[in-house]
Amino acid sequence: LTGQKVTYANGETSKDSWHTRSDAAGILVLDPANPTTGGYVYMSNSEESDGNGGVFGLYFDADGNILEYKPILTGTTDNCGGGLTPWNTYITCEETGGGQCWQVGADGRTEETNLGGKDGGWYESVAVDPRVYDAPVFFTTEDVEDGALRRFVATQHGCDAVHSDGEETFLNLFD
Repeated sequence: LTGQKVTYANGETSKDSWHTRSDAAGILVLDPANPTTGGYVYMSNSEESDGNGGVFGLYFDADGNILEYKPILTGTTDNCGGGLTPWNTYITCEETGGGQCWQVGADGRTEETNLGGKDGGWYESVAVDPRVYDAPVFFTTEDVEDGALRRFVATQHGCDAVHSDGEETFLNLFD
């Protein structure tokens, strides 16, 4: 698919060609209140360098027909892993020096999170433990030999949790 236009169920093709260097992905439902009838979006990273990475969405109806393909987050670098949140958003991670973690929604909303800290890092993946309602815990890994496992305890629940003033601690993993 790389470099090719996406063909929609109605026979039309996408404006954009499928992105290069596809990497990690996640699936978000388009209507969480009606997950079996509302369709979904396949969020796919592009691990392209020099600000040419990002996240691209392939939108499906509830029957699996392709409706749309479009860039959602652009201007980022080496979008590698990521993870899903309980709030129906996708976190994409930049695997580059000074990289950050970005929250991306099916509606096109994109925001840099506080998961990457002030200095950033070589981020790979994110996981969340939402069991404490107003203090969900996020874990972020770095894909470097001496990379840290970050633990971020948010101070609120929901989509804005990754933007809250949370507490950050580290676990360094060595050979």
